[in-house]
Amino acid sequence: MKYSFHRRELPCPPAISFSSPEGRSIFMSALTSGGGESYYDLISHFVTQGKPAFCGLSTLVIVLNALNIDPRRSWRGSPWRYFDEEHLNCCSALDIVEEQGITFSTFVCLCKCQGLTCNYTFHDAVPTPQFVSLFRAAIKECCSTPCCSVPTPDCSKTRSYLVVSYSRKELLQTGDGHFSPIGAYDVASDMVLVLDTARFKYPPHWIKVEKLCAAMGREDPTSSRSRGFAVLSYTSAASTAISTLVSIDVQSDSWRERVKSLPEPPLDLWNLMEHICENGGILEFLTPCLNPVVTSEVEECREIISQVEATSQYGVVSSWPEGVRSQLASMRKDDRCCDATQTHLPIPPLVLFTLLGLALSPPPETPFPSKLSEEIAAIKSILSSL
Repeated sequence: MKYSFHRRELPCPPAISFSSPEGRSIFMSALTSGGGESYYDLISHFVTQGKPAFCGLSTLVIVLNALNIDPRRSWRGSPWRYFDEEHLNCCSALDIVEEQGITFSTFVCLCKCQGLTCNYTFHDAVPTPQFVSLFRAAIKECCSTPCCSVPTPDCSKTRSYLVVSYSRKELLQTGDGHFSPIGAYDVASDMVLVLDTARFKYPPHWIKVEKLCAAMGREDPTSSRSRGFAVLSYTSAASTAISTLVSIDVQSDSWRERVKSLPEPPLDLWNLMEHICENGGILEFLTPCLNPVVTSEVEECREIISQVEATSQYGVVSSWPEGVRSQLASMRKDDRCCDATQTHLPIPPLVLFTLLGLALSPPPETPFPSKLSEEIAAIKSILSSL
């Protein structure tokens, strides 16, 4: 390495350093006016990006951990499960990201494959006044609306977080494309707190709302599109399904394409499973999840099949188009239960995939029969270890 640098001086204006006297005053004003609702969860998981081009990955990691989502993968080989940049390789290989970074579209893809609800807006998709209005509404939703990190009896509205993709050039900073989460909003100064993940370069800082909108309006030369903002939130059933399925085969190029093709808005769990089954290509990776029922005794298996077929969820799977059900049948044709005398009982494929869906779903208000509950618990245990 020929050159090295120890940070950069933050251009002020247009930015105001978070830790400066003026920055602290703005922060106190933001808290007083109720604009710091998202700050504490984000700052609890705020990290410095691991590589110079990892700003998009690091920003998403901060949000995923702030949303308290289980990645179902270990953190750096430890017994702990916690999101890390290395987990986010389902839309572009990490070596490519390390060299090129990611576009706003790839960021949206990464959000999808982690199961987030991602409401995003490109600056060039709407007239500038409308974009600014939409951005202000997103700021209010994420920074000024009292929410909770996870649902409780006293709080049913879960937190949403705001992420911006923008050009540093508009802010007179070195470099160009960058991603950051927004930590707070101060109505008095009309400034947002940009939690810059490149802390080796610039500290967190305040920026005027309209100036940041202009920075999002600059074209990304890689995509030939503008940049934009995204509001990220968590919907448990769809999130669990997608993150679990992705964790099974995150290296698959075909799965990356399937994630990119998922419809907007995000599907619910059962529609998601139908979409995946219809496209095929990854069902073989799901078979280990369903081993418990395959190894059951025949009479016990018959009882479980009967209990599954009595659920409303089985009715949903049974109503899938013939082509989808045929795809399932072709993937699951060899599964069966057997007893000590090797008496075989074929297991209907629709039953198996209903079981998978039940294991990915939140517990029902009315508990399932004991045998079915035990089977679902066994599958959940396997899923949690993937």
